[in-house]
Amino acid sequence: MTNARILLMRHAEKTGDPMDPHLSLDGYARAAKLADFIPATFGIPQFLIATSISKHSVRPIETLEPLSTKIGVRVDATYADQDYSALASQLLSEPRHAPIAATTASKPCDNGVSRA
Repeated sequence: MTNARILLMRHAEKTGDPMDPHLSLDGYARAAKLADFIPATFGIPQFLIATSISKHSVRPIETLEPLSTKIGVRVDATYADQDYSALASQLLSEPRHAPIAATTASKPCDNGVSRA
C-alpha cells in the first residue's frame, strides 16, 4: 500500500473588510501562483477539498479554483468549516493513494511553512 500525501493549507489572503467573504486581490494572485507551485512541488493532486461556501467565506474554494481549472479536478466542497472530524474520518476510511490539496477557512495549524 502506498501512503497518500495530504497538503493542508489555509485559504489565501482575505480583504480588510470583515463582511467580505472573498479573497483580496493579493489572495487571487496567490491562488494563481499556487496553481503552478502545488503540482511542481508536490505532484498533481487527484483530489481537491475545500470547506463549503458559507455566508462568512468563499475563500477556500476561491483559493483552489485556479488549480482546479489547471489540472481538471473538481473541488469537493461538501465539508463545513469546522467539520474536521468528518473529513479526517473520510480520509482515513478511504485511503487515497495520490496527492490531495485541501483548504480551510479556519487556521488548523501553523507549522512555519513558507508561502508560495
